[in-house]
Amino acid sequence: MRTLKRISTVAVLSMMTAVSAQELGRAENAAITYGFKGGWVMAPPGDGWDVNRSRNPELSFVRGLSKDHSVAATVSTYFMDSTLSRETLPQFLRRYALEGQGRPLTERSFEVIPDSSIAPMAARYRYQVEDRNVPHHKGMTFILEAQGVFLVHPDAPHLLIVVEFSERAEASVARTEATVGDSYLAQLHLVRVDTAAVRRVAIGSYPDRVWLAHGSIWALSKPEVGTDLIRIDPSNLTILARVHFDGLISDLAPTPDAIWVTDRQNGVLLRLNPATGATTATVKCGGHPGHLLATSEVLWVTDRENGTIQSVDARSLKLVGKPIRELKHPDSMVDGGGVLWIVNKDQSRTVACLDPKTRELVGAAIPVGAGANSMAYGAGSLWVVCEEIDSIQRLDPVKHVVASTIPLGFQPSGMAFAGGVLWVGSWSTGRLMAVDPATNNLREKSCQAGLRISGLAGSDEGVWFADSPAGTVSLMPLP
Repeated sequence: MRTLKRISTVAVLSMMTAVSAQELGRAENAAITYGFKGGWVMAPPGDGWDVNRSRNPELSFVRGLSKDHSVAATVSTYFMDSTLSRETLPQFLRRYALEGQGRPLTERSFEVIPDSSIAPMAARYRYQVEDRNVPHHKGMTFILEAQGVFLVHPDAPHLLIVVEFSERAEASVARTEATVGDSYLAQLHLVRVDTAAVRRVAIGSYPDRVWLAHGSIWALSKPEVGTDLIRIDPSNLTILARVHFDGLISDLAPTPDAIWVTDRQNGVLLRLNPATGATTATVKCGGHPGHLLATSEVLWVTDRENGTIQSVDARSLKLVGKPIRELKHPDSMVDGGGVLWIVNKDQSRTVACLDPKTRELVGAAIPVGAGANSMAYGAGSLWVVCEEIDSIQRLDPVKHVVASTIPLGFQPSGMAFAGGVLWVGSWSTGRLMAVDPATNNLREKSCQAGLRISGLAGSDEGVWFADSPAGTVSLMPLP
């Protein structure tokens, strides 16, 4: 008989109308991470496996509405005293299902399907059992129905990972369909970061965007309260400064003598000392300033909630003219060809062109794909991330049309030009892909750069990006 030692468990949910996954406590010698939508599993050391300490895994269920009906989502790590084989795995899963509750259960049904797409030795399973010994409900019969994934770590054959979604209800209480569990389990994947291809610095919080300015790398990260702005030396990847803001910093833009950031929580634009990060001036914009762009000595600020675009004189610190209200939900911006390109996140989903001299929209708005977000300008074109259709679009800035749509096969999260190539990051897979602007084709090779890439910036050295769940800022050097 094999024995199991539980190392750690994440995300136990029950008897609540709205719940979220709890932080995984650090497992003994933890240095391997399995990533999936509901949480993270740590395992013993293994070369090249990334570590994640996400305090808020993306898991929530609105279920378990009474004491007679509960739901649970669990992620557990077990150490086995012997190894499993493909032949013994189904029997082991049945034993786990029947003995996992710590009391006698009666099996109703059991099904196991091997799935090598998750790991070399892995399986999906589903079972239903009767439980007549529920604490505080003696004499009542409860039905426990569960589905999950088992996997044995390929580098640690004594390590077993169990991901399970289950519902338990009194026999007279109807259980709901397990569609939530299906989508939850479908997100399980194994992540091995290519540490030979990227150089990383640990931030200690949750970075989501990066910029190059005044010879440094700047990263925004989200601690439990407020926002941190972190300045990094690009040559040795050391943290030079960390500035905390009580508000919610949304964007950053440099001018020759300053760093500027928007605080959407407090409705202000802040000027910072580029050497220390200290605030040297405050401009009241009102509303919820979001994206920021600097052109010459003018700063442009979008407010998606209020439907405005404002401009600020960087010298006098005064608002210039009246707010522009031609777009319903102006969001991200990019400077290209002497004009400003702005994503309008209204129902029409368009990219508009603004003349900074006349402060008027020019040409026809360009309809773009669902989830249009960040943009880049290069190779004579405007490029737009379309998150909801897993694509990027190339726009013709002269004809104001979509020149091509490039499917990626993953959810893009940002773009940056480096080495004459457009690099696209993936939030869903943590990969970096290269698009050749001469052909609009993806290059054959991609890099497993992190867990989830959430921001990119290009430089002569390579591509910088943030990896929020891993808590790192990284550089992928150019070949």
